[in-house]
Amino acid sequence: MGQVSSPTFLYDRLRESRTELNLSREYVSNLMSFSLSELVDIESGKLIPEEHQVAKMAEIYGCPLKYFYADTEEKTSSFVLTRRANELSDFDKQQVEDFLAFQKLFSNEMER
Repeated sequence: MGQVSSPTFLYDRLRESRTELNLSREYVSNLMSFSLSELVDIESGKLIPEEHQVAKMAEIYGCPLKYFYADTEEKTSSFVLTRRANELSDFDKQQVEDFLAFQKLFSNEMER
């Protein structure tokens, strides 16, 4: 699985995934047991991470591992929602469920 679409593809995806979640480099490097400079070097393409390191980062970012190796957009909002759901209050979770139920009902009505 270690073949990437372009030389900077992996590094760009790793950096973008971290920044989309508003995670600091310090936070991620701590979770990864990296020095801050190692993470900076990985995200800039100066250091090639090992596959198990990319797998750990994928877990932190809530993305499938193949998202970092293949030209796919598989990291959808469902991954973000799943990842962020733990941070929602019970009220907020209910609001999301109600909205999804409404959206499903509305979509069914539009198909008629």
